[in-house]
Amino acid sequence: MDRYTLYGRKDTGSMAVEAALREAGADYDLIEVTDSADPAFRAVNPRGQVPVLVHPDGTVITESTAILTHVADNFPAAHLIPTPGSSARAFHDRWLAFFQVNVYEGFLRESYPDRYIADPAHAAEVRAAAESYVGQHFEIFENVLTDDGPYLLGQRFQIVDLYVWLLVWWMDRDWLARHCPRVLRLWQAANTRPAEAEVAAAHGRIA
Repeated sequence: MDRYTLYGRKDTGSMAVEAALREAGADYDLIEVTDSADPAFRAVNPRGQVPVLVHPDGTVITESTAILTHVADNFPAAHLIPTPGSSARAFHDRWLAFFQVNVYEGFLRESYPDRYIADPAHAAEVRAAAESYVGQHFEIFENVLTDDGPYLLGQRFQIVDLYVWLLVWWMDRDWLARHCPRVLRLWQAANTRPAEAEVAAAHGRIA
């Protein structure tokens, strides 16, 4: 198979895509995006956001979970996602969407509150509300995980677990230890996998 091209940046959602590509054994070239306003990059993704994965045939794929799902489906031998149409796949995709729509977006509000409010004087309130919102959603997921884990589907490491691995890097892990120990166990287990450990190191992250 020909090579993919991944546009990414340090400590962003592209971490998860890099790990997925390594888990799948896919060939890819990484282009570091240092200026999201660069016209050349805007021509690839008008929103100026990373990650962006360019398929070998030239198709541009944006949005982290869409990219991750594509990689998993295109490399079935890696067993990164349940079979399409199965109940396990529906369960998996539910939680993948849950984290993208709620937690990832919540982290954006927490990190960049000024983008979500007209009056900068209230940015601290936006940040505090977002932090609480993110925590509530991790607690919901905590109650779904079981002792059969460490992963959502027991011992099977899947794309949803990889996405949670990414998000936990941005979370207060002392808080997780107190409130969401199963989520923390998932993250710790994912960190022992070579692909995730290598990507974390490349992004300057140390567990």
